[in-house]
Amino acid sequence: MKEKRLKTKNMRGFTLVEMLVAITVLLVGIASPLTIASKGLFAARVARDQMVASYLASEAIDYVRAVRDTNALQGSNWLSGLGPCDTGNGCKIDVVQGNVSGCGGSCDVFNLYQGSYQYAGQGIPTTFQRIIRVDETVSEQEATLSVTVNWQSGFITRSVTMEETLLNWQ
Repeated sequence: MKEKRLKTKNMRGFTLVEMLVAITVLLVGIASPLTIASKGLFAARVARDQMVASYLASEAIDYVRAVRDTNALQGSNWLSGLGPCDTGNGCKIDVVQGNVSGCGGSCDVFNLYQGSYQYAGQGIPTTFQRIIRVDETVSEQEATLSVTVNWQSGFITRSVTMEETLLNWQ
C-alpha cells in the first residue's frame, strides 16, 4: 500500500495576520454604530433636560404673574408676597405648595415626586435648581422678572434663563 502524502500546496488556511486584520475590521464595524448610538442618546438626554428646565422657568413666570394678578384683584400691593425675590440671591417658589422663600446662600434643588418638581422632602432628588429674581425698575409700575434654571449634565453645568417685564396693570 502506498502512503498518501499530504500536499502542503493545497492546504490553505488563515495566517495570524489575516485573522488580526479580520478581527480589526469586525471591531470597527461594530464599534462605529455603537459610538453613534451613544452620542445620540446623550444628545437626547441633554435635549430632554433643557426642555424640563424651560418648563420650570416658564412655570415660575406664570406663578409670579398669577401672584401679581391676584394682588391686583384683592387691592394689595402688586408685588406683595414676592419680597424674598428682590434680594441678590433670589428666591425659590414651590408651585405645588404655594411657598415663596429666599434662597439664602443658594437655592435648593428640586425633588421629582409623582411627576411634579417640588422642594418637599419626598421624591427623587434632581439636579435642577431654579433661581427667581424680581427687580422693580419703575416704582409701583414696572418690574423685571428673571428666572434661571441650572442643572448638571455630566460634568457640565447648563442653564436656561428667561426674562420678562411685568407691568402693574391696576
